Amino acid sequence: SARTFQHQNELPPLPVPDLNESCDLYLKSIQPLADQTQFENTKNVVDQFRQNEGPILQKRLLEHAKETQKHNKSWLEDFWLDAAYLAFRAPLPTNSNYYILFDKAPRNLKQTKIAAKIIRGALEFKKQLENEEVTPEYLRRTTPQCMDQYKKIFSTSRVAKSGTDILLQFEGSKHVVVIANKQFFNLQVLDQEGNAYSAAALEKRLEEILSFSAQHSHEQVPPIGAITAIERDESANMRTMLEKDNKERLHSIDTALFAISLDGDEPNSMDQAGEWINGGNENTAPNRWFEKLCNFVVFKNGWSGLTGEHCPLDAPIVGTMTNYFLQHMSKEEVNGDGSENVPAFENYQWEINPSVADELKNAQKKAAEVLLNCELVYQRYSLYGADWIKKVAKTSPDAFVQMSIQLAYYYTHNDSTATYETGTARCFFHGRTDTVRTLSSDSREWTVAMADPQVSVNDKLSHFRKALDSHSSYMKRAIDGKVIDRHFLGLRLVKKPTEDAPAMFVDPLWRQSTRFRLSTSNMTSNYYVAGFGPTEEDGYGVCYGTRSDSLEYSITSFRSCAHTSAKNFSLNLQKA
Repeated sequence: SARTFQHQNELPPLPVPDLNESCDLYLKSIQPLADQTQFENTKNVVDQFRQNEGPILQKRLLEHAKETQKHNKSWLEDFWLDAAYLAFRAPLPTNSNYYILFDKAPRNLKQTKIAAKIIRGALEFKKQLENEEVTPEYLRRTTPQCMDQYKKIFSTSRVAKSGTDILLQFEGSKHVVVIANKQFFNLQVLDQEGNAYSAAALEKRLEEILSFSAQHSHEQVPPIGAITAIERDESANMRTMLEKDNKERLHSIDTALFAISLDGDEPNSMDQAGEWINGGNENTAPNRWFEKLCNFVVFKNGWSGLTGEHCPLDAPIVGTMTNYFLQHMSKEEVNGDGSENVPAFENYQWEINPSVADELKNAQKKAAEVLLNCELVYQRYSLYGADWIKKVAKTSPDAFVQMSIQLAYYYTHNDSTATYETGTARCFFHGRTDTVRTLSSDSREWTVAMADPQVSVNDKLSHFRKALDSHSSYMKRAIDGKVIDRHFLGLRLVKKPTEDAPAMFVDPLWRQSTRFRLSTSNMTSNYYVAGFGPTEEDGYGVCYGTRSDSLEYSITSFRSCAHTSAKNFSLNLQKA
């Protein structure tokens, strides 16, 4: 049978797109955002770039690509890791992290049983990965996808550093971090041979942890987890203070396979469960470690999910693992009566001096502001799903849903905005994603037509077809590695510090076309729904799934912005 990494060496390198093609595509993508005068001005600026700095930067980028290929890397990977993630200073939750809510997982079991099943399931997936038994992925069943990101799921942590964070990955870890009642515990989950303990045996230890943490919850427990939910330079500063007396404890968290939080909260709806995993309430931050690649969360009343650190891999990778263990979640474990001897848990005893204690209280306040600021609403459309869209509407479910989001935005704001959709670049060696710019002149004309009662149904339909075709052709370019946003990032990053920024990248339309007030992504699964916060203060994060018989949307906005509301957007999505 096929082995997980068998195609890695045959994957083509990530191409550097052609400069003229990228400039043409850029001009086409800004048309719906500009009037004639603005467009002509920008066209002149772009033409100057083609003639002057463009070819010099392109040559440098091609040389850089040749160099990185020798070191078994794509030309983009280090650029992307730093620029998109590690140098990003905003707090991780709701800005950079994503979340997954296990909406189809059983909720009628005890909290510790659900947590034990999640731990066991993740460890089984880890074993499959190590044995290369995870099926390699193919695009449209024929084109192999890069599987490299799977190597980064376990024992990976982002660590706050001033200016730019670092990413650490460890080998040979056998423990996870359990967080309960703000207290941190080290729990060994693999035996000396690297085999996972049974869910029944793990459940017993989790019961002990929960009862121990409840007994000690009245004590002054320092809100350590909050340091991972604040602005990154402040996070780095707090980490430095803590490391003086707690180096080994922090190292133990960094090296853990993953974290799992047992929350005392009881979300009263799916919306609230999602919101408290993506963001949270005033109690949440001390019960998380947002820097861990995977921090599973199980609430007292059975809702469960995870918050994921985004920098080394993209959400669908963790989605695959999630699909794997949620399929088996409702089955009873055949072997293991819980009699194995799982080593006793270890409680982290933090050494905190009074000034650090004050700083931690402060951090907890700031963290609560961050987590409470992100509103989340689910919209489930169950009149039809992907099957109907393919068979009856005869179009791509992804393009169809993207247009529904365009129309909802137009209904909400009587305008269109630059839109980011995650496109895959995994057909290439170490490829991750690129931007599909959903807003086009065709999609703009269609949304305007839809809002105009004078336009006939037939005309609306023909505008719709054009908009769908336009989207599908951009998506195809993205899959072929021929789109613009990562290319232009590369060109900006090979500029020397002494050189002026090309006029094209300080042009008002450049900013407007990269200010993605709609940030969107397709995460389809029968077992979970997923999502993320907006990428702009006055924007929306819209993650959707096209299940065969329904369309699922997770919509977020920031409460601090008076002009956006996930609730309003959700109502307009239904109208759309």
